[in-house]
Amino acid sequence: MGDWQRCQLLNWPDWISLGMDDTKSGDLAAAEELYGRKWFWPILLRLDEFEGRLLGIFPFMGPVLSDDWPEWSFRCLGDVAMQDAAFNGCCDPQKLDSRAVGRIVGSKMALCEAAVALHAILQGFTGEQITEAMETAKRLLPVEIAAEIHAEAVQEWISGWLELGQRFAGELGPEMQEIKRFAASVADEEGGTEELDYLQGFTQGKRFLEHMRERAKPARKKRQRDSMVRSCVFVFAILRGAEIDETKRDRSWPELHQEFLRTFFYQVQIDEETFKKALGRKGLNKVGKAGRPVPVNRDAAD
Repeated sequence: MGDWQRCQLLNWPDWISLGMDDTKSGDLAAAEELYGRKWFWPILLRLDEFEGRLLGIFPFMGPVLSDDWPEWSFRCLGDVAMQDAAFNGCCDPQKLDSRAVGRIVGSKMALCEAAVALHAILQGFTGEQITEAMETAKRLLPVEIAAEIHAEAVQEWISGWLELGQRFAGELGPEMQEIKRFAASVADEEGGTEELDYLQGFTQGKRFLEHMRERAKPARKKRQRDSMVRSCVFVFAILRGAEIDETKRDRSWPELHQEFLRTFFYQVQIDEETFKKALGRKGLNKVGKAGRPVPVNRDAAD
């Protein structure tokens, strides 16, 4: 699977370019062959330019979408992305249509606006507000995380987000606004049902963060809890995919299960067999050592 296909499958190409440099020219040609005659091809090209700059800010996700990343880990990424397809535009490359493109533009617009808004909020933070936020966080977070929260760490976090937010406020936010206007103009020229589908998709995409806030609320039903836990397992697989794949013959499932529990500070509970099946179905196999179950160290969570 080529990079451009991975990008369009997830519709998160802001982590990697479709191929504006020489090394990606083949991928761009393949993308153009599939989308070049579509009315929204010019919009995809504008998004590609924008997303190349985003990759400079969030470089850690680039490798996940590369051909070198384990396929089973990428499948986990696809599963996570598809859960929100009705808002982020994620779809099979062959099924990318006007509504999906609208969702892509709308969701990226929502993310940029949120980053700019967060920048404005953090700029106005007073020392008293920082102290109050610290105390609230210490009450709500696990002991291990709360122990790391102190004034210097919080100030460093705020400084980092202020620097990131400034990039969005001064550069990326206005650029995304221009892409939004450009996309609306191209859709207007196309007219008819294609324009209507794009506009409907854009409206859905703009609700992306609202949808994510709803998803973040505590689950009330078993099905919702199971879905949340499975998503956490897949996030673990996404972030640690290459490392796990490289060392899997020297590890055991009990060891991997314990690593997952520690990663989420024992706040996300899943038994070892269910954990193993979730990743096994995505293609993680040949985990080397048989191993014995490792007792859960719950003292770390107290």
